[in-house]
Amino acid sequence: MFHLTAAFADDALSSSGSQLRQHLFPIERDIVARLHKLGITSFREGYSDGQWTTEVKRALLELGQKEGFLTYPRANESRFEYEWLFDIVWLEAKHDAENPEGFDWRKTRALRLACECEWGMTELAVLEDFLKLTVVIADLRLFIYTNAYISSEFGKIHPVELCKRICPLPRGFRYLAVGFPSSGKGLFQVDAWVA
Repeated sequence: MFHLTAAFADDALSSSGSQLRQHLFPIERDIVARLHKLGITSFREGYSDGQWTTEVKRALLELGQKEGFLTYPRANESRFEYEWLFDIVWLEAKHDAENPEGFDWRKTRALRLACECEWGMTELAVLEDFLKLTVVIADLRLFIYTNAYISSEFGKIHPVELCKRICPLPRGFRYLAVGFPSSGKGLFQVDAWVA
């Protein structure tokens, strides 16, 4: 298990660079760096939950496209449409030059990223989204949440601890959880584990 908390300062992640390199895969480090940068901007600009969600999707979809994956949801002007299975998905699919998207989604080879975002701070909200990730076959399962304790049947608990408690029997699945603070003074949290 890897656990990191960092302030929302421009240099907070660079001071944790050796920890990130040691415990996270390169693509996970790219995801964390983009989300941390987004968090700084979001708090400076005072984004609403809807703006946060839009910008998280935009950042992760841009990264997935840069990595050569077919990504969902599809961007349509300023909105995202056509969600497929999860809030954000990266697919390895066959390239098709004749298709306007450049891919033939019907010839999907693998699900590379399955991501759920949940800003709600209740046990039901967290579990409703996280449990979807426990059943998918994907290279990486990413859970983005609000970094704050919640009330549950286990008492006050951190969302990552709740997620670990309800994980099914170990299957060797890789999870990356990124927690955004509820205010600019809170901590950005990164956890990675295999279960």
